[in-house]
Amino acid sequence: MNQRFQEKGAGSKTGAFFVSARLRLFRPCTPGRGRFATAVNVEDRGNAAYSQYQLDIYGEVLDSAHILRRFGGDISEYWEYLVRVVNFVIDHWREPDDGIWKTRGGRRHFVFSKVMCWVALDRALRLAEKRSFPASRELWLKERDLIYEAIMARGWNPQRNAFVQYFDSDVLDAANLMMPLVFFMSPTDPRMLSTIDATIAALVSDSLV
Repeated sequence: MNQRFQEKGAGSKTGAFFVSARLRLFRPCTPGRGRFATAVNVEDRGNAAYSQYQLDIYGEVLDSAHILRRFGGDISEYWEYLVRVVNFVIDHWREPDDGIWKTRGGRRHFVFSKVMCWVALDRALRLAEKRSFPASRELWLKERDLIYEAIMARGWNPQRNAFVQYFDSDVLDAANLMMPLVFFMSPTDPRMLSTIDATIAALVSDSLV
């Protein structure tokens, strides 16, 4: 695999190799199987997080495929699987999950999880467009926009002047600082800037978040 990327002259063969290996590791996950469903046990079964339901991972998988394609990798062999991932996201993004922080307070509509569901659909649309893959484009676009609207309606707290940890709450979450990095928000959007300010004021101690 590494040699193949070298022959293709990929800009970052190490990064491309990593995301390719990452895609090979994942297989479709079902509710209750935990954050990862892989060919190997990456979560200790003695850890309560093993049974948690975390929706953010699907955005990370699709983003990995998007990065792989950008660095010259061939994702054709993964497309059928990626479509199944997208369909899973469409069917389940409205559900609460346990969130990226593996909290023990029960499932909620975590904003970061919704953002990553948006990422899954956004990257799938980009991949389908760039490679002319078969896709239910109208459905994917509709669901992506519905996720965006839900986050804006229930993930933004005007009293805190910030995006919050879960829908209709006033709790801040450093994970939302990822929004500009995954192109969900512009880094200069006033709502993003005020979220950064609020996060720094509430969650930063001695330069650590």
